[in-house]
Amino acid sequence: MSTTRSSRLSFLPMGLILVAAYSLSACQGTSSTDNAHASQTGSATDPEASDTTGVYRDVDVAEFQTLMTSLTQPIVLDVRTPEEWNEGHIAGAQLIDFNAPGFAESLAALPADRPLLIYCASGGRSGKTLERLRAEGGREVYNLRGGMGAWRNAGAPVDMNDPIQP
Repeated sequence: MSTTRSSRLSFLPMGLILVAAYSLSACQGTSSTDNAHASQTGSATDPEASDTTGVYRDVDVAEFQTLMTSLTQPIVLDVRTPEEWNEGHIAGAQLIDFNAPGFAESLAALPADRPLLIYCASGGRSGKTLERLRAEGGREVYNLRGGMGAWRNAGAPVDMNDPIQP
């Protein structure tokens, strides 16, 4: 009995390794159905993906500038605070403070048929805004990767007009 028992015990570690390897591959792998769904819905695992009812992309400063002039009636949306706005903003932008009460309602009130070009200080709040809009679907939204910091670093023009009283 001890020989049989020791034989079974020697297979135990190998069996555990195989089960663990299979479990990990099952968690990390995706089926072709999952991949098709991800490309249609613009899943969070691919920030450049778009869903079937909209476009949701992170773009660099050069592409953001191009979109500002090439899209039909884009809305340039600054989601920073009034204090940040007063330190300089992109000309023609409108401000909806990400942290203000009523942010979601103000965002929902924007015309859905116009493209949105959004930015914040470094891309965090505008990235969250893009994800919120992606969840709703049906929009064309571009997020400035790196935000106002990237804009300034690229030497793009900063507007100091129209200060807002916080």
